[in-house]
Amino acid sequence: MSPEYEKQLEERIHQELAKVPERSAPVNLLPNVMAAIAQREARPWWRKPIPQWPRNHRMVFVTVMLAFVMSAAFGIWQLWPHEAIQGIPAQAATAFEPMRPVLSVMETLGRASALMLQSITQPWLIGLGVAFVFLYLSCIGMGMAWYRVTFHKAPASHA
Repeated sequence: MSPEYEKQLEERIHQELAKVPERSAPVNLLPNVMAAIAQREARPWWRKPIPQWPRNHRMVFVTVMLAFVMSAAFGIWQLWPHEAIQGIPAQAATAFEPMRPVLSVMETLGRASALMLQSITQPWLIGLGVAFVFLYLSCIGMGMAWYRVTFHKAPASHA
């Protein structure tokens, strides 16, 4: 749409909306809202969200839930065959076997990077830190500029 057409459309919509009379709120809206708020506040503590419970009740709830989780974990530990659990590392090792060359290269590159970082002197580290901070702040500034340009709305002028 062209800017002229947008302006005409906006003015036309504004004129049409100006013709619509203001609607008044129903007479019983405020009493109904206040009654709903009072009813919600009058609920017993166990019907409210957990963060609104009294502190001691929350502590008991957390303790009971932790006991349930721990007993479930203990029950699984007792019922599950231990041979299946002990076979998991071997299965994981066979699954990672095709990736062993990649992991070896990554380990070598990591050690080489660590040696390079150890050999860099302090002025260079400070310079790199300043450069990274500058790049970070530049990205934030460019993002803010992009946002302003993208979402900036021209001021509406009404005659």
